[in-house]
This record gives sequence, structure tokens and C-alpha cells, in this order.
Amino acid sequence: MTDSRKNIEAFQHAISMLKFGSVDLAVKKLELLSKEGDGHADGVLGLIYEFGAGDIHPNISKALLFYEESVVKSSSADSWMAIGRITLSGPEMVRDYSRAFECFSFLAENSNCASAWLALGNINFQGLGRRRNLDTAEACFLNAVAFGNLLGYPGLARVALSRGRIVESLKYRIIGALKAVREPDGSDALKQWAI
Repeated sequence: MTDSRKNIEAFQHAISMLKFGSVDLAVKKLELLSKEGDGHADGVLGLIYEFGAGDIHPNISKALLFYEESVVKSSSADSWMAIGRITLSGPEMVRDYSRAFECFSFLAENSNCASAWLALGNINFQGLGRRRNLDTAEACFLNAVAFGNLLGYPGLARVALSRGRIVESLKYRIIGALKAVREPDGSDALKQWAI
């Protein structure tokens, strides 16, 4: 059995331990894997510290460090997204709009990640860490929709409304709402139409 195979089994065992509530033991196993260079273990540790689990309370700074290690070791899309999310809207001590923009841009350009396009649209629409740019925001929201994220429609509606195009704004809301009602129960898509 190779070391790689042992690491995969150890990682899967740690995930099973998390599922069954053995958080402390899972964290110890994941930390060992992290020291051995497993970026996926870092990503899971980032999640644990971001949201808390078992006796571990949320620690955003520690979560961010684990996510950063994860992208260095494995270039995990989930970890890129987490860094972007935290640096965009996390606590002020870790907020860094330039870093968020960098993370979302990397994902959008390299994997056409619909959620990353949506985040870039919001960054450009709100002018977070850069000058507000409605043209770029619109292009990002269009890409979000093209790659399957219906939440790009409320963004397109906000851009149109900002330009004084009320009918176009209503059109995007109606198209998006009609598509959202076809989404499975529990989807976040319908929640956006009140914005």
C-alpha cells in the first residue's frame, strides 16, 4: 500500500469521524495529514474553524490560514471560494476586498465558476475595493446566469434599475423568478426576489 493510498484512507476515516461526532479525533487526524502536505485536509480544517464543530468554536483567522494552505497545496476551488467569501464579507479584521477579488477572478477565469462570477458582479456593482463599474458588473452577472447561477438575475435587475431602465429591471426579475420557481425546494434562488 502506497503512502498516497494510506493518506486517502486516513482522510476518509477523518471525514467519517466528523460525520459521527468525533470532532476532536478527526481534527487531530486532519492536522497530521495537513503536516504531511494534504491540502484537502486543510480545506476541511478551514471549514471546521470557520463554522465551528463539536467543542471547536469558530475562529475566522485560523480558518483563513487553513484555507490559504489548502489553495497552496491543492488549489482547491472550495478553498478559493471560502477565502473569497471571508475576505469579502467576513469580520473587519480579515476583510480584504483586493484578496476577495483575486480569489473570485481566479475561479471565474479558470473554472467558469458561476458563484465566482456572481461575487465579481456584486463587487463591481457595489464598488467594493474598486470603482463601481456597471458594465463589468452586468457582464459578470450575465456570466453567472450563463454558467447556471440564477442569482445573477437579481444582479442584472439591480444594474438595469441603476441605469434607470425600469422595464428591463422588471424583465430580469420576472425571468429570474420564473426560472427560480422551477428550482428544487430549499433553493436560495427565490429568496433574492425581494431585494
